[in-house]
Amino acid sequence: MNRFVLPILALLWCLAPAAAWAQVEDYVPEASEVRASMKEPGWFAKLAFSGTAALSSTSNVVGTDDGSTWNLGSVINGALNWRHLKGHVVENTLSWQLTYTRVSVLDRFYKSMDSFDWTSTYMYEIPGIPWMGPYGRLRVMSSIFEGYTVKPEDTTVTRLEADGTVIGAPTVVKGRKNIALTDAFAPTTLRESAGLFARPYENPWFAPTFRLGAGAWQVLTRGGFTIKADDPTAGLTVQRMTDSNQAGGEAELAIVGKLAENTGYKLGSGVMYPFWSDLPQTPTGTDALNSEFSVGINVKLADWMGLDYSFKAVRYPLIVDDWQISNSLLLSITAAIL
Repeated sequence: MNRFVLPILALLWCLAPAAAWAQVEDYVPEASEVRASMKEPGWFAKLAFSGTAALSSTSNVVGTDDGSTWNLGSVINGALNWRHLKGHVVENTLSWQLTYTRVSVLDRFYKSMDSFDWTSTYMYEIPGIPWMGPYGRLRVMSSIFEGYTVKPEDTTVTRLEADGTVIGAPTVVKGRKNIALTDAFAPTTLRESAGLFARPYENPWFAPTFRLGAGAWQVLTRGGFTIKADDPTAGLTVQRMTDSNQAGGEAELAIVGKLAENTGYKLGSGVMYPFWSDLPQTPTGTDALNSEFSVGINVKLADWMGLDYSFKAVRYPLIVDDWQISNSLLLSITAAIL
């Protein structure tokens, strides 16, 4: 019975905000709502906490291990924006998603998602054409807690330096124990950018924003590792990541709106091509292109409950030269604090 205690307690914790707060909103339609609220001069603040939960169970299903899979997590979304009478606009957004997963073959919870993102943007709306103007932006992305992977069986782990040199002798990590990859707040990416923005069309159903400019990225890995090879026979091979700096041109498109009165969406895409990097060997041509694509859909089931789907695909060649893809479908209980 003890193995059911943590999931039950965590689920109750996720449901607690529903009783504690009466007025709640969804975080996907929030972007269009925030933008509408910024039509008048002054400050706008928003902070919402969501608990998420998912459960699946199988028995005697071909090709699947018997047992239950739990996903328990929390999402924090915030905004602090300011508008001046003469066209000066400051937008600050904050999000942090943390999820823990339990699968039957491991019989323990492990961290499966830890995504922190803070963005601060200054915009000046040109008199006479307020839908466009110059902008400057600072963005910080990181993971708050230590990163690791977990295997159900004893695993031989080989660690490599960034240049491929073997670090010491391989070690054996017991099954269900953490195999350390990164420290807390690693890797952390800092981004600074400036250029021109345009919001040529805007209504609750469709509101695009274009940005074109130049940017600089700094990646701080703190000596962390990424998985290079995972072979059931040979074991796990991890390789140290390298700090890097790069500068180049950026282009972005973001669209927010509603599909229905109770359904909101967000679409995002962006690319950054580096014209300079401090690494001695860097990719060239299209192999050097940093790319991001994201989709978010929220269905409001009740004032305090929503069904959230998110998709994200990113490729940062100077960190990991592969597409990193994540999908999630979660039932969320949300409390609006501000």
